[in-house]
Amino acid sequence: MGVWCYAALQLTGTPAIADVLNRYGNQLVPFVLMILGSFILVDSHTLENPGLALLTLVICCVCLLVLSKNIWNLLPAETREG
Repeated sequence: MGVWCYAALQLTGTPAIADVLNRYGNQLVPFVLMILGSFILVDSHTLENPGLALLTLVICCVCLLVLSKNIWNLLPAETREG
């Protein structure tokens, strides 16, 4: 665990990576958490049950729609028109 924390500290100290995280961090975190959750569901064999797999798919689609709507609303108006 300490190695991962140290690696994260070193990566965020790099100016190029720090700029990207400052600019896009709020939009990236939900996707990272959804991917991490998907890996956890696959690893725990939760998706082997067809009912739970369908429920997970529906919830992920709703989350992606809400997230994309929020990101779309953050874009400047001239970017959305073109």
